[in-house]
Parts: sequence; structure tokens; C-alpha cells
Amino acid sequence: MTQSGADLVTPLPCIVSIVGLKKSGKTTAVTALLEELRSRGHHVSTIKKMEHAALFLDQEGTDTRLHADAGADVVVALLAGQTVRFERSGQAGSLSDILRLFPRDTAFLVCEGMVDSRAPQLIVLCLRSMDDLAETLEVRGIQPGSVLAVSGAAAAGTVRESVPGLPGVPVFDPADAAQRRALADLVIKKAYPGA
Repeated sequence: MTQSGADLVTPLPCIVSIVGLKKSGKTTAVTALLEELRSRGHHVSTIKKMEHAALFLDQEGTDTRLHADAGADVVVALLAGQTVRFERSGQAGSLSDILRLFPRDTAFLVCEGMVDSRAPQLIVLCLRSMDDLAETLEVRGIQPGSVLAVSGAAAAGTVRESVPGLPGVPVFDPADAAQRRALADLVIKKAYPGA
């Protein structure tokens, strides 16, 4: 995928959305996939989609918060070994706005939660139990045919080829090294079919 600009073509990263209900093992799946892709030399970034109201990392009374409260559109804090950017807007940014925040060489953008349902992406569905499939699909607005793989708490300690209701969709336990490698293999194969 590419994104065109004035005289610039920027490759878009492969977006992998790890989606599920609360406490379904999304963070475990994200970190396992992230570590596996990084171990293979890929540049990987992440997004954490949160369903709650605004989160203020720059606590009230701090200089960065005072800058923002005074009207700064963007505040950047330079710390030892970190650069933190605070940006307020009236609404969540669009996917194209968000993508500009990541390094240009990002090959994979692993999202905990779905950032934009219209964007081309690979979906890994996390389930608390296999009985949560219908509820998870409905609550998260996912079509069964768009699911690449199943993971999460329901996959822990199991060896399954697929889930009833999602025939042919493989199941991966992110805590199992071999299954974690197999999930990364599948993601890479789908992202770069000719490679």
C-alpha cells in the first residue's frame, strides 16, 4: 500500500488489529506479535484504542499541561531518553492523521482495538472463551469473514485448528513460542503475499 503526497509516495504499514472484549487477552496478543515481528527485523509500532474519555498524561499543574491549557496545539516534552508529544483535538484523529505520527519505515502497525473499520487491515480476534465468539463479533462490529486468526485467553493452552463458527480460521496461543511464530508467519504471509 502507498499513500501519495505532492511528489512523495510513502508506503503504508500493514495494519494488524487485535480486537476483542475486555479481559480477552488483547494486550498479551499484541506484545507477543510485536516481539515476534521485531525479532525478525521488522519495524513495528503500536496503537492502543481506548474507549474512555480523555486521558491526561500531563497532570494538572505540570508545565506541559499549563502550555496546553494556555492554547498550544501541540506540546512536546523532552525527557532523558524520551520524547513525548501531547496533542489535543475535538475528536479522535483520522487514520491518515494518526499514521503521520509513526516513523516512515514502520512495516507493521499493531493496534490494540480497531482504529478505523474502513481501513484495510488484518484482524486477530481475541476471545475470553470460545463461547464469546458471537458476542465479540457483534459488539466489535466484525464480519466473520474478515477474521484472520483467533487468539487471546480462549487460546491459552489449547491446540485447535479453528473455532466453531469460524471454519478455517486458525487459533494461536500467544504464550506458546511455536504458535506465536506461526501467527507471525501468517501475518507476514498475508501482508506480503509475494515475498
